[in-house]
Amino acid sequence: MRYLISIILLFFVIFPTTAQNDKLIYPLNAMSLNLFSVKQRQIIGEGNIYYSDVFQADKYYPHYFSGVGYTRRFGKMNFARINFNYFQKQDEESKELQSTDGSISDIEFSLGYHRYFFDFWVTPYLGLDLKVTWGHQVKRFEDFAEPSFTKLDTDTFGFGFSPLFGLKFYTPSPVSFAVETSMDFLKVREKGNYYYWEPDIIPVNNEMDNTSNISRFNPVAAIYITLEF
Repeated sequence: MRYLISIILLFFVIFPTTAQNDKLIYPLNAMSLNLFSVKQRQIIGEGNIYYSDVFQADKYYPHYFSGVGYTRRFGKMNFARINFNYFQKQDEESKELQSTDGSISDIEFSLGYHRYFFDFWVTPYLGLDLKVTWGHQVKRFEDFAEPSFTKLDTDTFGFGFSPLFGLKFYTPSPVSFAVETSMDFLKVREKGNYYYWEPDIIPVNNEMDNTSNISRFNPVAAIYITLEF
């Protein structure tokens, strides 16, 4: 969250007089690059998934240069939007006699709408994206005190929607900036392999096919630099 606050303060310092007395002219088209984001993901966890839910430890991960987008204006302050995002991370944790690690990569395509509130150099906006995701995830957990090893290797497909809130910052040039926060609501299908081992039992090696509803908060869904034309 400190990144979001710093960016907002920066624009209030640098561009305090831009277009205060003149009406803004909104170009029809804009191309954006997502410079930085902080997103909630479930990469690692702890526990024994053979007996209970596991890998429910969600964390917030920073990511740089993770997507591109296009917007098209219709009406004065209404915009259609298309975004393509990519997310890839690895994480691991170790504590006394336990170790867990994982990796995730996913591709996200969204089609949506947002509307500005004010005809001013900085304006809040609200929007909604319809979203489709594809991904691959590997999770491992090892317990050395009560020896056991668990591994999940899955492919995922999901769809849903994401309400969003943003702040748009205009400059005297065709380049503008925006900061967004969002909340994902998705139905996700996981298909893959589940492996579990502990001494004195036959190892479990099963195919998985699960569907679940998930929600995740993206405190900084995007910091965009945008070229308007």
